[in-house]
Amino acid sequence: MMNMLWRMKQLNIIFNERRGDMFTFFKNKEVNALYAPISGKKIAIEKVDDPLFSKEMLGASVAFLPSKNCVVSPCVGEITMIAPTLHACGIQTKDGMEILLHIGIDSVMLKGKGFKTLCHVGAHVEIGTPLIQFDFSMMKDNHIDTTVIMIITNSKDYQISLDKDEKRVVSGKTKLGEGVKC
Repeated sequence: MMNMLWRMKQLNIIFNERRGDMFTFFKNKEVNALYAPISGKKIAIEKVDDPLFSKEMLGASVAFLPSKNCVVSPCVGEITMIAPTLHACGIQTKDGMEILLHIGIDSVMLKGKGFKTLCHVGAHVEIGTPLIQFDFSMMKDNHIDTTVIMIITNSKDYQISLDKDEKRVVSGKTKLGEGVKC
């Protein structure tokens, strides 16, 4: 009986030591908080009228029907790309998460008309930093869907947790989820 109690105590000590190591392991991982890049209504990605986005072929995604005309940074990072047609930009976080912000469906056909960049490649951005403004009326006049899509292009390298509920969001204020590198 005494032997059994001693053994149980040893197992408990080993368990607690391993548990401590496990929590230290996760504590050292960078957590990338992701916020709404635009004010409006977050919609199910499956509702986007483009299979490239609706089937998440480019990575884990979230879509928005905008009520404002300014896309902001959803995370802390660095601007890595601005499309020549100004309808999209890329951000990379400190640990390498890559986020693509895409304004409109087929908006590339506007060839930059109606878009104004508020940042530059290499710029450090915080959550809520204004990135691109766009002209709603020009897009609607040209029959361009104004849906904004946020894509984590290297989501296979991260444990991603995104809120999938449809709801109203405020740019830079509504938290959508987070990602931790695998």
